[in-house]
Amino acid sequence: MKNRIAIPNPTGYTFWLTGRSGAGKTTLGEGMLVYLRQHGFKVQLLDGDFIREFVSNPDFSKEGRERHLMYVGLASKLLNDNGVNTICTFVSPYEDIRLKLRMAVPKFRLIYVRCSLDETKRRDVKGLYARNTKGIETFEEPLISEVTVDTEIETVSESLSQIRQYLNRELVVDDTVMVPEETWLKSL
Repeated sequence: MKNRIAIPNPTGYTFWLTGRSGAGKTTLGEGMLVYLRQHGFKVQLLDGDFIREFVSNPDFSKEGRERHLMYVGLASKLLNDNGVNTICTFVSPYEDIRLKLRMAVPKFRLIYVRCSLDETKRRDVKGLYARNTKGIETFEEPLISEVTVDTEIETVSESLSQIRQYLNRELVVDDTVMVPEETWLKSL
């Protein structure tokens, strides 16, 4: 009988983007996805709007949101356990739920996409503020985040640049594989 060699399966990271509806989480998440894939990382985007198409969650109570986000956290952890990095873009408005996610997912990293209520109401791309969707104005600022970007005063490129610098440190992105910024920005 031959000896078997165990091949390590590195655990992936969960990069969780939180912020108000309309802050730019999906746009930044898509930019991160392109950037990481171009650098050879296995990565999956779990976006709030996309997930809602498959998992109907009409319960926007705090308990309903927690249950929904913990399911997403579990899915993310399962992907991480198989070496896939995940980018999760969810409002996740409550600090205690974000802390539960941080404890449940070993390599959980929070990216706070800051944008004021007034500005997100002005943008209102999905019409959620106009329809006065239940709980839409509820959002507790994170006490802990690995990265904070401010999409109210920064361009998409500036915010992605900050996130890219963080990813380069956290994931040790090979700097010899330089992907021009225009390449990963133009796909947005």
